Amino acid sequence: MERTFVSECRYNQDVHSMKLHYHNAFEIIYIEKGEIEFLVGEHLYHAADQTLIFISNFEDHSIRILSQEYRRYYILIEPQSLDRLSFDPRLMSIFKSRPADFNHCVDVSAFSPLVEKLFGAIFQECQTGGPYSAELLSSYMQILLVEVFRRFPENFVRSARRINPLMYTIQSYIDQNYTQDISVRQLADEHYLSVHYLSHNFKELTGYSPQQYILLNRLAHAKELLIHTDDPVGHVAFKSGFKDVNNFIRIFKKNTGVTPNKYRTMYRDI
Repeated sequence: MERTFVSECRYNQDVHSMKLHYHNAFEIIYIEKGEIEFLVGEHLYHAADQTLIFISNFEDHSIRILSQEYRRYYILIEPQSLDRLSFDPRLMSIFKSRPADFNHCVDVSAFSPLVEKLFGAIFQECQTGGPYSAELLSSYMQILLVEVFRRFPENFVRSARRINPLMYTIQSYIDQNYTQDISVRQLADEHYLSVHYLSHNFKELTGYSPQQYILLNRLAHAKELLIHTDDPVGHVAFKSGFKDVNNFIRIFKKNTGVTPNKYRTMYRDI
């Protein structure tokens, strides 16, 4: 079947809660029926019927089911696949930007028939495929994001002034090159910006400083390797852009609370 930007799409009625887990992918969950408590990072949400949840590839999350019935769709999108979509960067920001007041949950009850139709179509296309499957799935996703944007623009990039388009360019560059040596000074010089201007505007767009964003990309890649490969910790560190294994272990433990080996043991079987 033709390869598309959707790495996994499922319709699930399992009522078992999910403990804290991680995958290096963007995720959209649509709760068709049910009630859950959803924890992502330090944010705890209560979500019910006809709610969309947007999770970035940096975010560990857990779900505690509060109802006897829980029906949902979920879609996983690999980071490199998301970058290949030619949508307006502001539409993509609901996946890639996390300012402090970002709301992961969107109540779509006002247009739930359309949302359910789109998720049903995406699910069906992922099962059967066919010529131009990638283009069709891209169209469905764009319709979904546009409809959410029209009703909830506050869930996307918002600013008192227009975001400098260079910030999107720099974000995309980091997404594609985070395993290489990248310095904020280098990025600023290459785009004829001051370090202060770049750092301030980049954080306004993404919710993270450039240094944090580079680090989170590296940690996301390291988590994926720890969960899905048997690579030694040293290899994981170097493949993820860290030049010193001890520094990697220290940073990893500071950000996750556990060592890389402990993380591998905890999450591999989830």
